[in-house]
Amino acid sequence: MEEQKNTEKQIVRNFKDAQEAHKNAKKALEDMKAARGKPESSISVDIEVTLAKFLISRASYHGGDFNGVCCRRLVQNADEVISEIKPVILSKREKICEELTVCKKLDILQNALGLLDAVFAHLNKINPTPEEKLLTREAVQTLMKFWRNTLQMSVSLKGHIMEKHVCDFNDNCGVGDKEESFVEQGHQVGLKDDRRYYGLTNFVKRTEATLKARSIASHPMVLENQKNVLDNSRRKRSQPDGKDKIINEKAKIKRQNVKDEKESKREHYVRTNK
Repeated sequence: MEEQKNTEKQIVRNFKDAQEAHKNAKKALEDMKAARGKPESSISVDIEVTLAKFLISRASYHGGDFNGVCCRRLVQNADEVISEIKPVILSKREKICEELTVCKKLDILQNALGLLDAVFAHLNKINPTPEEKLLTREAVQTLMKFWRNTLQMSVSLKGHIMEKHVCDFNDNCGVGDKEESFVEQGHQVGLKDDRRYYGLTNFVKRTEATLKARSIASHPMVLENQKNVLDNSRRKRSQPDGKDKIINEKAKIKRQNVKDEKESKREHYVRTNK
């Protein structure tokens, strides 16, 4: 009996010693982490943070890729984006990567984005004049030349369509007033239906419920009610006074200056890469 009590006491002492050792080891680990500091973020994380400043992010619903809006923001702000990304890459590059090589690659990327911006801007013009049509074809030819000779990349299907077909269509009909938002809207409607009827595992019932909801939503009375709600909830804009007119005029001038600056940058990219 006495031996059993001694054994129990020894076990308790060993347990307390183990607790003390664990406490000391944990404190030592925390001290080491504090001395090391916060781990350095990766290049990809820093680039994503930089892009977020320009409202550019990878959409989860788009498969983790940039959607069309973010792509336009990227090419329109190519100068600013590259200028902010360059210090990040230079500071975290591997030793075998020379600074001159990194800068050269980033300059090539900036020119590619600038040329894409120039092409998209020209193609988005509504009712282009003969001079604008020539500038559009020149921008497309410069981009494809840069794509083959400098980037040395194979031409994708969309690149081929833009090079061989879009310019001809733009000369005949124009493409600035053509859009495919109804296709994207169809995608969004499908995603909404998937979320709404997620619990219906039976395909037939799910399809019937989807068709019924779409039929109700397209009913004339429902559409009329939606229109009335939108009209009644729309914010009433007050008539601008003299001070507001001055502010609006200054804002208009500022927007025009920004537009002219962007046009100048696009012409620069096309001119320097011809």
